[in-house]
Amino acid sequence: MLYFRRNHSTTFSAVVVGNLDRTLMSRFKIKLEYEYRIYTREASGFVDWNNFRAIINELGISLYLTYDLSKKEKTELFSSIVDNMNLQEKNIKSNLPVYYPHWNLIPASLQRKVVDLTEELHLGARQLNQLLRKNKKSIRLPNYQLRRVPPNQWPNWNIAYWSLMDDEKELFKDIIDSALPITKSRIKNGIFIPLPDSFRGRNVQFDQDDIENLQKIVGKTDFNQEPPFSTLFAYAVQNYENRSFSSFIITLTAALETGLKWYLSNKGDSISKYLLDNIPSPPLPKLLSVAISECGLEIPDIYKKWIGKLIEFRNHAVHKTGTIDFKIMQVTRWLAIGEAIISAIQDIKPYEFTGYKITIPEHHKTLPKGTKAIIMREEKDYGEINLHIALDSGVSARTKEGSFDIDENQKIE
Repeated sequence: MLYFRRNHSTTFSAVVVGNLDRTLMSRFKIKLEYEYRIYTREASGFVDWNNFRAIINELGISLYLTYDLSKKEKTELFSSIVDNMNLQEKNIKSNLPVYYPHWNLIPASLQRKVVDLTEELHLGARQLNQLLRKNKKSIRLPNYQLRRVPPNQWPNWNIAYWSLMDDEKELFKDIIDSALPITKSRIKNGIFIPLPDSFRGRNVQFDQDDIENLQKIVGKTDFNQEPPFSTLFAYAVQNYENRSFSSFIITLTAALETGLKWYLSNKGDSISKYLLDNIPSPPLPKLLSVAISECGLEIPDIYKKWIGKLIEFRNHAVHKTGTIDFKIMQVTRWLAIGEAIISAIQDIKPYEFTGYKITIPEHHKTLPKGTKAIIMREEKDYGEINLHIALDSGVSARTKEGSFDIDENQKIE
């Protein structure tokens, strides 16, 4: 456990930035959690940098972001959530539970803006995490998580709290005054804002077939052999969800290299095993090429090119300093093909177009026309087979086979 104790001779504040007091800005808050392993025992203070403020006290660690929204955007976002809160109060009437809005309430016209807001919140969370780990007590902490709601059910999701400034209270006065009594009392100082589904992995829905499959494979499983790539990939996914993309590509690369060596040592011929044992580690694209050509690993040949790009970024992250310009669709593709490779080496056949870039056609009924997306995986939900895709806006969606066009040019600009 990590404890913060009060020290009156020490301040948590750094450079105070004027943006915190600008009335044209909106203020959003998220909670950072470290599996309940930080205790702020009788300690309190704050740290300011750029557009961020971290408040550390006995309630935990909160990160505030000041973010620019137009009056029109503010009103549309606030009213869309309040309307649904009023509806819930009208329907439930009594014993109204704490209200946590879901992403599907965000108007389509505002989704990109809220995605951008979410990116900024994750940026601040990563930077605060970096600061915390400069404290010698904090180095051993697990990776951080953002607060998830509802806390008593699953699935759940991330939220931010929109703390209303005085000018916003005046802007929303008519909306607040016309709200039903319980809703009015809850929104007078702020409301919760849902963060996009896409910043988490899709929930895994176990059905009867999955349970029966476990019964079949348990007898074939060697529990004395625990492939390390599974845990490494899980860490990579967690880094992706936290938008820690440099850490993501490093852990993903380690997972794939470990997994492919494990696969080749089990499936390859004596020459492959000799090379693995007696020469310096071959580059990841070469390992993948051997797995495809010599062992018949069932994944698209184009993955070798995409993995080569992953290695370029991995080497930059490991050997150079400075900010890396990550493209969200490119990073999403790496996650998708990483999952496909990890599946394939365990004899689980992935969807043939996993990782491919697609375009949503004009005739699509629900998704924005002309939008680019990456196919993440094929999955079964509520008895139906569909595809999980990630739109170029960063929003997660589902679609059907045949409802999109696969791009001829797979390059991500």
